[in-house]
Amino acid sequence: MSSELKVGYRTVDGLQIRYADSNGSASQHLVLTSPWPESLYAFDRMWSRLSGIARLLAIDLPGFGRSERRIDLLSPTAMSEFLIRILDEWNISDPHLVCPDVGTPAALFAATHPSRTTALVVLEGYAHPLTERRGPPTPEEATSEAVAMWGTGELQHLLNPDMPWNEEIRATWAHLERLSASPRTAAYMMPLVTEMDVRAILSTVHVPTLVLQHTDDIMIPAEWGKHVADEFVLYRSGRAPIPKAERIAAIERQKKDSAVVTLGEVETMRLSVYGDSAAMIATHVVPDNLRPPYRAARVWVKRNGQWQMAISVQTEIKAPRP
Repeated sequence: MSSELKVGYRTVDGLQIRYADSNGSASQHLVLTSPWPESLYAFDRMWSRLSGIARLLAIDLPGFGRSERRIDLLSPTAMSEFLIRILDEWNISDPHLVCPDVGTPAALFAATHPSRTTALVVLEGYAHPLTERRGPPTPEEATSEAVAMWGTGELQHLLNPDMPWNEEIRATWAHLERLSASPRTAAYMMPLVTEMDVRAILSTVHVPTLVLQHTDDIMIPAEWGKHVADEFVLYRSGRAPIPKAERIAAIERQKKDSAVVTLGEVETMRLSVYGDSAAMIATHVVPDNLRPPYRAARVWVKRNGQWQMAISVQTEIKAPRP
């Protein structure tokens, strides 16, 4: 296992793709795609910590970082299929996908193949296209201005006018932008970023999904992430899916009607704590056979000193008990 981020290149579908692989022996894979305008080095500071709990594979998506570009891949559907080919190339069958920024739509489409994905982390994602947002500048004006500024570093000052600024900072950002994507790639990507609409596929994502947003991002406000989370549905083993709003309403009705809740007794449980996050897997048996036994998987994160549940998944055990 390598606790340092070391990069290499591998040919996938005829393209040279830059990657970093921790080469650990852990059974669980964590696949990370680079944010924009950064590269896989965005994960450098967390690499040693994450490599202690999973085998890591970080990827510069085609056209970003140092990976080669192909124009036909610069769309969410095409990029998601390429992401599946990357999993095939590394013989990864069921990873956790952590795909911030431009990797988010590709990961969402890839997650519609639940047999290939265990869980998904959406970071800085949004469901509605920016073209439906109101207020100046228009998406067309913003896209044109961003493309014209690409590679100069000035775009970062425009996005965050309150941060310290001088020529050295500008030159550093300019260098980072040029390393992450060429001006031509930026020109292709900007319209995609503003016109992207993933609302239609949210109800088809079957895997546990954690949505994370920065609270002070002026480009992608935190409430946009809430739109993504609100449009997911709850999938239950062997039964029809339930929209999130409908599930919440059903719980409220149960509370009012004092309905009997068939919670199972814990038969086995395993809890792992990783700093400010924790994961639990348990097997429950329900008395009097009111429902089949089931497994529960839950993830907690600590926020402001308090533990909050981020993901909860239950799966009924179909196999006969010995």
